[in-house]
Parts: sequence; C-alpha cells; structure tokens
Amino acid sequence: MAQKKSDKANIKPHPIVRLAHLDYPIIEKEFIRHNGDEALGLCEMDTQTITIKSSLEPQQKVRVIIHEVLHAIMDIYGIELSEKDNDLLAVGLTSFLKENRIYVEELMDELE
Repeated sequence: MAQKKSDKANIKPHPIVRLAHLDYPIIEKEFIRHNGDEALGLCEMDTQTITIKSSLEPQQKVRVIIHEVLHAIMDIYGIELSEKDNDLLAVGLTSFLKENRIYVEELMDELE
C-alpha cells in the first residue's frame, strides 16, 4: 500500500522576487486590507513581503505583482510616485513584458 504524503509535502513554497539583493516573498491571500479598504495587493516594506489577492485573473495578477514590485523599488531607491502613476506604470510594464516576451528573454540572456 502506497504511503500517503503529508500535507506539509503538498505545500508549494512562496515565489520570491529579488530586488537590490533583498528577497520579497509573494504571498496569496483571499482578503487584503490596507488603510481600512480592501486591496488587490500590498507591499509591506518592514517585512519585505508582497501580498496579492488569491482570486485574481492571470493578467490582473501580473499587473498587481508589478504594481507592488514598483512600490518596493520606490522604497528602496527613494522614488516618489502617486498611486495613480504607479498603477499606470504597472499597466505599461505589463504590456511591454507581454508583447515583447522574446526580446526581453534575449536581453536577459545577454546579462548572463
């Protein structure tokens, strides 16, 4: 009889993004609250954690992760953007990455 895997063995590790030599785990939750309001994502600088809503569609998930990564980058490098400007930049970067995937991969290969 086959041995049943433990629940712990079935848990996937959190993906991690690395920014300026800092690791930011990406955690998915059903509900996120920020400043009293429901949010799609949150970047917590003190814990270096990015949290995103677990029910996001794939395109929205990518945009929200990029939006939160931009918050981390702004904090690390002392950049100030409004929430609206951050969101517009996230939309633009999502579009760039999606529409230029092969070229972006080629660029990244040159860094290795």
